[in-house]
Amino acid sequence: MCRAIWEKIPDFMVIGECWGGFMFENRQIILSRSGIIPRMFKLPQAISSLFGKKVHKDGRVVSCEKENVMALKNWYESNRLFLPEGSILI
Repeated sequence: MCRAIWEKIPDFMVIGECWGGFMFENRQIILSRSGIIPRMFKLPQAISSLFGKKVHKDGRVVSCEKENVMALKNWYESNRLFLPEGSILI
């Protein structure tokens, strides 16, 4: 689908919601290999943990203990290893 769209509109971006967790492991890999830019839920969770907030999948936000910057590093490291060659993790 992405290739057909890109033939007509080369600059078009397809962004897909990407949930993680049980039975959704490495879904971002499947999306990115098919040309879809994954919008990942775990990144906002990691960022909010730096500020002492926990974001639930249903949108609730509760207070929690503040994490350090290692929360972001762990998220980055766990995702970049599985992305296809040439992909850029922003």
